[in-house]
Amino acid sequence: MFGKLVEDINKKFTKKTQIYKINDLKFSWEFEGIIELVNINNLITFCENVFKKQFNKQQSDDIFLKISNTRKLFKSHIDIVKKLIDNKTINVSKEYLNSFYWNFKTFIEEVFFNYLFYNHIHNDILYNNTFYDIDLFYEWKFLVLKKSVLDRKLIYLRSVHQINHEYQWLIDQLKYEINQIIFNIKTAKLKAII
Repeated sequence: MFGKLVEDINKKFTKKTQIYKINDLKFSWEFEGIIELVNINNLITFCENVFKKQFNKQQSDDIFLKISNTRKLFKSHIDIVKKLIDNKTINVSKEYLNSFYWNFKTFIEEVFFNYLFYNHIHNDILYNNTFYDIDLFYEWKFLVLKKSVLDRKLIYLRSVHQINHEYQWLIDQLKYEINQIIFNIKTAKLKAII
């Protein structure tokens, strides 16, 4: 049941070229599916074409690490669907997995590409009329992504809990994690401001 659900979501979004524009530069990328998210080598090639230069090993490794960490984040929260999915929770599970695509799309376009762009021009990020350190901005926004994923997981668990009344301890644990990450987000944002 889980495999079919992932397959349906992947069919809907996979291989559609996405375009995101920063100033006059157009970044393109392709979603590779719920687990893979994006092909890192293709993403690097797309970005090299945008900047009209080849990335050095350190830059390529940085991209690889950032995408790998994002994959790990999503994968760690997808596994719960494998455990909880059944005929009663199929619609809630589908909505939860769909949210991963939209969270990733927003993150890669609004955070990752901005990080690459400002890193390329060796400038601080201007975001909402405030300047931020490039690396600290990325760390802050990655925490925001984590919170967004946790929020979606909480909604998912609450919905499943209404059907199967046995997940309150998971819900309580998740609320605690969300409260901790809110504090970490505030701290990271303050550190990132220049």
